[in-house]
Amino acid sequence: MKALADLGWDVVTVEEWSPAAETSTSPRRPGGDGRVLLTFDKDFGEICRKSPLIAPDGVVLFRLSNLSAAETISRILDALKSRKDWRGAFWVVEAERIRSRRSAAPG
Repeated sequence: MKALADLGWDVVTVEEWSPAAETSTSPRRPGGDGRVLLTFDKDFGEICRKSPLIAPDGVVLFRLSNLSAAETISRILDALKSRKDWRGAFWVVEAERIRSRRSAAPG
């Protein structure tokens, strides 16, 4: 979190955004406030991508298995610094590539 804030990102944790949320059944929309959802949870990422009620302005799903904690943090920071067009799409960041598809939901 601090590393993202140090890069100038406006960061809000899920605990701050929706304390004790039941993400699988009733997640709240981040509010169209220009924030992009960052997650490691494939199921939650897909729910956000498909639901017009909760789709944030963009979703970045990190699929970074078999990396150390330091490598994971480094890959996240490198990926986020590599683009400016995170909004309006569903992104998947893997160890060796970044891919996207337009969100099914408006937002």
